[in-house]
Amino acid sequence: MAAIGELIRKIRMDKGMTQSETSKGILSRSHLSELEHNNYYPTYDKMILLINRLGLSLEEFEDELHQKEFYFEDYYIKRTNDLSTRSKIDELATFLENEFTEEIASRSLRLYHKRLNMLGLVDYVQHKGQVNSDLYQPIFNYLLKCQNWRSYEVTLLSNAIFLAEYFVAKVLAKQFLTKFHNDWNHSVAHKIPVFFNNLSEMALMNQEPNNALNYCAISRSYTVKNHDLYNQLIGNITAHMANCILLIGKEDEIVKDLQLFIHLGYEDTADYYHNLCAELKINLNWRLRAI
Repeated sequence: MAAIGELIRKIRMDKGMTQSETSKGILSRSHLSELEHNNYYPTYDKMILLINRLGLSLEEFEDELHQKEFYFEDYYIKRTNDLSTRSKIDELATFLENEFTEEIASRSLRLYHKRLNMLGLVDYVQHKGQVNSDLYQPIFNYLLKCQNWRSYEVTLLSNAIFLAEYFVAKVLAKQFLTKFHNDWNHSVAHKIPVFFNNLSEMALMNQEPNNALNYCAISRSYTVKNHDLYNQLIGNITAHMANCILLIGKEDEIVKDLQLFIHLGYEDTADYYHNLCAELKINLNWRLRAI
């Protein structure tokens, strides 16, 4: 991140203003010189006056101050997102080891969380879903200690929940209802049902079908509001699986869901939930096939 004083000096010089012109009536010229060399910091009100004197709003100044660092961060964020989305797990592992190193991640909280999340994804895939959740607990400790969640926290929660112990995930679900107050933020609207769908699946794997149904209901409320058909279908099939475990026969409904996934082009999703049914000993008497 560019130092505040360095940026003040750069903007002043870009505008052809002298130190005397910039500082007049706000602070002494010598104090401005010290500020430009990062040896002095004025009070907040004087800093605002200086920024305005230079013809910028506070928001514009902050954007310019952080722009270089955001570009730096975005390279690593976008690169890992690209590799994970395309399931290039081996390439992702190499990138995390050789380029997106622990030292790079230490430069910001965003980078730290992203690298830890991606290390968890590599671990999860390479060990077929078996991970040491303790390694990734710092993500959830951060979420637990936050007083309120904003878009960043909800996105982090949705992306990383598969790495949590189930009992931790349940605590986070309860906290979601009290910590996140802007439930119609378009930037995270699609993330909320993903979180609760994943949580409902964790509930099924831990023999808690009633909790799974509760999580599916929360997910459904968001998918309907957001017109999110894909996650609505996932919520539906998970709910039907929970009802099967509760001996409320919904096997035919699950088959319809699987067929609909295939019809919409989501054969991998159909295959995944077909296998999950087998793991949960839900007998469908149905073979995966294109229709």
